[in-house]
Amino acid sequence: MPSLSDRIRQKKRALWLLPFVIILFWLASRWNASHGAGFRFARDKIEASAMLQTRIGKVSDVSFPIFSRYTAHYGVGYSKIHMELEAKAERGVARVELDIAEDDDGSWKIERSSVDGHPMLLDR
Repeated sequence: MPSLSDRIRQKKRALWLLPFVIILFWLASRWNASHGAGFRFARDKIEASAMLQTRIGKVSDVSFPIFSRYTAHYGVGYSKIHMELEAKAERGVARVELDIAEDDDGSWKIERSSVDGHPMLLDR
């Protein structure tokens, strides 16, 4: 039977691993978010948005900043995602916030969108 000090050492060792496991899980979820179908849909809509192009120019890059907000809710036949993305263009950078949803047919739609805190329709 291990002594009390051995058990305490084992618990301390396990506690040191916990932050690494949490960080690893967080990085994996961010990677999944930035490579999923929802991100690809949002990126395509941002790059094609005429309204956004009049504001900041032709979008050259859409990225998922490491500390931006991202939430996803999945259910039977639907997905809802809230994400903040960064669009880089010729005349500047814009922070784009989106609420998108996927229905049971697999088609995505934008439910709400804003650019730098101001509502903007990205479909036009």
